[in-house]
Amino acid sequence: MSTDTPVASLGSRAASARKRPMPRLLGPSTNIAIILLAIVVYFSATKFSEFFTVYNFTNIANSAAILLIMGIGETFVIITAGVDLSVGSVLVFSGVVAGEVMSGDGWGTGLLGIVVALACGTAWGIINGVVIAKGKVPPLIVTLGSFGAAQGLAEVISGGNDLHNVPTSLVNSIGVGEIGGLPYLVIIAAVIAIVGGAYFGTTTIAGHATDNLNVIAAVVIGGTSLFGGYGLVIGTVIGALIPAVLSNGLVIVGVSSFWQNVAVGVVLVVAVYLDQLRRRRQFRR
Repeated sequence: MSTDTPVASLGSRAASARKRPMPRLLGPSTNIAIILLAIVVYFSATKFSEFFTVYNFTNIANSAAILLIMGIGETFVIITAGVDLSVGSVLVFSGVVAGEVMSGDGWGTGLLGIVVALACGTAWGIINGVVIAKGKVPPLIVTLGSFGAAQGLAEVISGGNDLHNVPTSLVNSIGVGEIGGLPYLVIIAAVIAIVGGAYFGTTTIAGHATDNLNVIAAVVIGGTSLFGGYGLVIGTVIGALIPAVLSNGLVIVGVSSFWQNVAVGVVLVVAVYLDQLRRRRQFRR
């Protein structure tokens, strides 16, 4: 029996290998990484002594941390061609309930608040999931309802007032504390981002209610397809940094931070446009 491989077979294999796309670390997120780098270079060139400092980069990372934590979960939702509009309101609700149970000071009270907040977030996630999966209600409608319900319940529980009884031990550690020069919030966000890629002193009522839009923008800007089927956690990390860098840099150069929304909106549209170009190229193959 001959063991020779036909020449035609070798040729077809070689042609197939040439057509096979080279693996990329970031995929579509590479373009967004370049945009982020360009923003950093611009602000560094404009106000180097004020922008390009360890202290300022720490502030940027701290600002992006909360957005990133929510963005990791949103990434997996959007990959399935779904959407969650309730993340900001659920954050507010969880914080309000946690604030209500934290009477007194000390780590015992702080840990109780953390457990309660996690339980509240989990409960809302289960409710949304069951209604979507079992009731066959579109995710957009379910989470839009949760967006209003969670925010409304938070206002009912708190009477519409901010809560100021968060234990100082929790504020001084997770809230504003650092370890090795890195804020606790940044470390927590980094851990969650790593795990996700494996598979202040008050509770404000209105402070995070619109985070849903910022989170979705961060995820989409980071390269996750709104049409589902593709997304990377590292892309979400980059996407969460862009609004934080823009907000910080605009303030430093003396431009109103209101322009941040305009800039993020432009980048968002560009990101979706690039995603559509990628999809068209795939369909042509």
